[in-house]
Amino acid sequence: MTEYEDKRIVSFFEEYARKEIADDGFSHRVMRSLPSHDYVYKQRLNRIWTAVCALAAVVLFVRADGFAVLKGIAADFVVDAFTSTMSIDVSGVSLLMVVMTLLTFVYVAIYNILTSDN
Repeated sequence: MTEYEDKRIVSFFEEYARKEIADDGFSHRVMRSLPSHDYVYKQRLNRIWTAVCALAAVVLFVRADGFAVLKGIAADFVVDAFTSTMSIDVSGVSLLMVVMTLLTFVYVAIYNILTSDN
C-alpha cells in the first residue's frame, strides 16, 4: 500500500471512531459488569494468600520430617498386608478348586475380549 492509501485509511477510521453508536445503554451495562479494581485486588490477594499457605504447608511438612512419617506408614501397610495374607486358612482348598477358579477367570476374560467393541 502507498502512503496516500495509508493516510486515507487512518482518516477514515478517525472520522468514524469519534461517533457514538446508539446501543440502548448496552455498553454502559457491560462496563458495569466488568470486574472492578477492588475485585482484581481481592483476587490477587487471594492468590498470594494461597501461595503463602502452600509454602507454610511445605515448610511444616519438611520440619516435621514428613517423609519419615510417610515411610513409616508405607512400611506398616506392607507389613500388615503381608501378615494378613499369611493368616488366611487354605486347608479346605483343593488343587482342583484352584484350577477350576483359574480356568473360570480365563474363560471370562476371553469372553469379555471377544464380545467387546474394540
